[in-house]
Amino acid sequence: MPRLSKLTLFWHAVRIFIYAMIVKKTKGVLKLDKRFEKHLVLAALLFGTVIHQVISKLWDKFVCYLWNMKTLGPFDEFFLYDDPSSLANVMCVNFFSKFDGKSMQQYLKKSIQDKVPQMAIKLYALFG
Repeated sequence: MPRLSKLTLFWHAVRIFIYAMIVKKTKGVLKLDKRFEKHLVLAALLFGTVIHQVISKLWDKFVCYLWNMKTLGPFDEFFLYDDPSSLANVMCVNFFSKFDGKSMQQYLKKSIQDKVPQMAIKLYALFG
């Protein structure tokens, strides 16, 4: 798996800073007993996480609608970073007896593309 980009690390740092500011401001405004502070911190973190996820999903929907794209799933990482130097991407090894490659390509294209239309671009990259 590749390293995280500097932009990703920056946004994670900003998110943690916002969480800390929410907790700090909330503790200063509300004069609560010490026993409630832990629950307040957890509630602020939960609320901040929910808001972050909602904004992230809305942003994904907006960008995908604007440029007519689809979001990638976790399994797509295997295909994005697929190259001979990444041996970690090898999932399994299969051995076949000799067969006609063209008929197998047609079968894979037809069966996979009918079931999962999102795989069309990956099939095109593999088989042309």
